[in-house]
Amino acid sequence: SRGAASRTPLTSLDKNLSRGAASRTLSLTSLDKNLSRGAASRTLSLTSLDKNLSRGAASRTLSLTSLDKNLSRGAASRTSSLSSLFKNLSRGAASRTLSLTSLDKNLSRGAASRTLSLTSLDKNLSRGAASRTLSLTSLDKNLSRGAASRTPTLSLTSLGKNLSRGAASRTPSLTSLDKNLSRGAASRTPSLTSLDKNLSRGAASRTPSLP
Repeated sequence: SRGAASRTPLTSLDKNLSRGAASRTLSLTSLDKNLSRGAASRTLSLTSLDKNLSRGAASRTLSLTSLDKNLSRGAASRTSSLSSLFKNLSRGAASRTLSLTSLDKNLSRGAASRTLSLTSLDKNLSRGAASRTLSLTSLDKNLSRGAASRTPTLSLTSLGKNLSRGAASRTPSLTSLDKNLSRGAASRTPSLTSLDKNLSRGAASRTPSLP
């Protein structure tokens, strides 16, 4: 009985165990509850996560939408940028056209300046031509001087002299040719004279035979 009494604490132990079991049951129950709550909280968390994910998806969708909007805005801004770029390009083209126009103006001015330059170049060329003419004149002078040194003028003069000498040398030939021709004429003239004489002789020879 003492042992039973000493085993009574076992009863209390059983109670305690049962209480412990109950506490464990409660603990497990509460754990289950907590687990279910945890599951619920996890479900809620997952739900909220899904919500958050869906919100995140929505936010991402919104982000994408806003990104699309921003992209479309960006596209619009890029389009605007391109439009403004085209505008700027057209303005730039206009400015380039103006630049080209001004370039043409500048070119025409440059052309005018080049024309002036060419005019002045022509003037300078005419001056240069005058200077070259002077140079040529002086070149002619120098040539004539050089001619005097090279004596082309003297050579021409001497050539003329030589030609006249040659003419003189050919002139006797022509003179001698004329002389020879005149001699030939003289030689032919006696022939003609003798022919006339012969004709007159023939006439004289035919004259008596005519009657």
